[in-house]
Amino acid sequence: MNQLSMDLVRVTEAAALAASTWIGTGEKEEADRAATDAMRDRLNRIDEFAARVVIGEGEKDKSFGLFRGELLGGRREQVGRGDTRVYELCVDPIEGTRPTVTSGPEALSVLGVADFEGAMMAFDNFYALKIAYGPRIASQTDLYVDAPLAENLCKASRALGKSVEIVVYPGTDHAFFNDTRPEVYDADAARALWERTLAFFRSQLA
Repeated sequence: MNQLSMDLVRVTEAAALAASTWIGTGEKEEADRAATDAMRDRLNRIDEFAARVVIGEGEKDKSFGLFRGELLGGRREQVGRGDTRVYELCVDPIEGTRPTVTSGPEALSVLGVADFEGAMMAFDNFYALKIAYGPRIASQTDLYVDAPLAENLCKASRALGKSVEIVVYPGTDHAFFNDTRPEVYDADAARALWERTLAFFRSQLA
């Protein structure tokens, strides 16, 4: 299983490297295609492995797959013959296509694996919650994808020896500071946030 685990790590690595060549280009479809092709190719090069995509990214976004029901792995042609073990996959070659092609942060390649059929539930359209953090944080604490954001931020900051202050602007929606979206823009909260941000920069960068 250890060797398979490393093979699967290489799958996400290949997808991330393929997508990285499109950083800053603005070409979302090309970045998505490159990551998808790399993920498929690397999965198919794992010799003693067969898997079926249960949760795929292509159907939801009308992108390049991998699609639900697609068989992958070096033993994919043996599925249905004899006792070939079939894993289940949840895939997203690029989570964060737009940040990738605009040189932004927080994009990653995602691969979830279950070692028996029926472990994953298939849905036509959904978004999965994901969380990723490095070894310095992992050695000190555990973060949970369903925990409140403020809780994870505080735990991660303590693990890194950083201070953090959580500020909540009641009654605001996501992107409340974006004045190009009048349906969520909150001028008073946006002004307060901007003043607080400038004060932070003055205190830290002066």
